[in-house]
Amino acid sequence: MLTVKEVATKLKISLGAVYKAISAGDLECHRFGKSIRISQQQLDEYMNTSASKFDRQERMSRVLKHL
Repeated sequence: MLTVKEVATKLKISLGAVYKAISAGDLECHRFGKSIRISQQQLDEYMNTSASKFDRQERMSRVLKHL
């Protein structure tokens, strides 16, 4: 199980961005009292989902630029 800080380091994003992904329901986590942990599987799923979402946004951005 990874901490929020470890996830932020792996993804090279801020702690706030990780908390935002958790709050938005994009990144699943487990809560143990005040502690938040993310499994490697949940992180992998988030990375796959985020990558495909980014690809769609990037393609749409390119299409809109040509209009």
